[in-house]
Amino acid sequence: MKKKIYRHDKSFFHIIGKCNEPAWPSESLDEVWQLLTHFLRLSDKEQNIKTHAFVMMRNHYHWLCSAQQNKKQLEKDLLWFEKIKVVPINHIEGYKQAYSYIYNNPVKAGIVKRAEHYPYSTLPYLLGRQRKPLAFTCWDQMNLICDPSRVLKWLNRAEILVANKKSYIA
Repeated sequence: MKKKIYRHDKSFFHIIGKCNEPAWPSESLDEVWQLLTHFLRLSDKEQNIKTHAFVMMRNHYHWLCSAQQNKKQLEKDLLWFEKIKVVPINHIEGYKQAYSYIYNNPVKAGIVKRAEHYPYSTLPYLLGRQRKPLAFTCWDQMNLICDPSRVLKWLNRAEILVANKKSYIA
């Protein structure tokens, strides 16, 4: 039996937002990153949606978050994207798999060799490897700040990179 995540006031979600085009409308990924992080800050302040991991790719993003809303409410609240998929996460193993899947998305796409090297991700910010701070709080549920070498070793394991992303949905 899988351990349930014990949080009576919040639910966890993996949200995938997709651009209607092959790439973001702006040619500058830095501009898109600034815009998306602004929306994450607003989502935190106005809707109490807490970010746990976020990665922006060329035409989509992955967002691990917790919210007081249920799936249907969350889909309505996130009007800043036309195409979103909200996947509820119901157990701790699912949370860990979503966390790994999100941060390893740029590795699987062949953009970087290690998850922590991708600049459009909350991971290098949590590790203190970016000059500017994030515009919002990223909640560290995986003890990355306390034990970064252990978490990075786990994230960059070969078997984690080939894990089936759908296994955390059940």
